[in-house]
Parts: sequence; C-alpha cells; structure tokens
Amino acid sequence: MESISVNGEPIEPEIDRGYAAITRTWEPGDRIEFGIPMEIQRITADERIEENRGKVSLRYGPLIYNVESIDQDIEKSLGSGPLTTEWDEDLLEGIVTIKGTWSDGSPFLAIPNYARMNRAGTEDPEQQVSSIVWINQ
Repeated sequence: MESISVNGEPIEPEIDRGYAAITRTWEPGDRIEFGIPMEIQRITADERIEENRGKVSLRYGPLIYNVESIDQDIEKSLGSGPLTTEWDEDLLEGIVTIKGTWSDGSPFLAIPNYARMNRAGTEDPEQQVSSIVWINQ
C-alpha cells in the first residue's frame, strides 16, 4: 500500500495477515482513503498448460486485460517495449486502455476484461470480433 488516511490525516496502520488493521471509534461520515501502486504487469502463463505456453496476459491493478480483433491482428506477438496506460473517454463510455506495440512495430491496444466483446462486429462470420487474454510473446 502506498498511502492510507482517515479523514484526510495520514496514518500507518498495523498490517495483520496482509490487511491494514485500523482500530478506532468510528463516527458517521468517517472516510478512509488509500492509494495503491498501479503498474502494468506481464503475467507469464504456466508452462504446464500447453495451449498457453509461451504466452502472457496483462494485469493493471486488479484488472486483467484483453486484446480484440476489432482493433488489431491478435495472432501477433507482443513487443518487448514499454506499455502505457491511457484514459480513453470515447471508448465504451470511458475506460483505461493499455497501449504499446506488437513485435512488428504496429500499434497494440488492450482493454479491461470486463469491457470485452462490447463493440459492433459485422454480419459476416469471418469478420466477427474475437478476444483473447493470453497473448503470444
């Protein structure tokens, strides 16, 4: 945890089995605020699962991200370059996206798993939108 405060006053609570234990007499309207570090993480698939071997997924905070065929060719390999987050207020009424490049240098875009498969496809079954979590490395 990066910071925690009660009613705007920073505190350093006791950490008990991974939980911040705040012991006090609580009053109506008391407010707890906390900040946690948010970094994009590349999660490597378990090698024992053949289908996902050599693949990664992306996590930002508590969220897992997807790539969708409506935005790009999802069979490519993810580049090793930096990944960044960006608020896109026009996409699905506002979401945090992850951007970077595929290994061939083309633009890479990932959206939160909860928002997947929510954009219009087409009537042609060959053109339907598909989504994946496990991305080729």
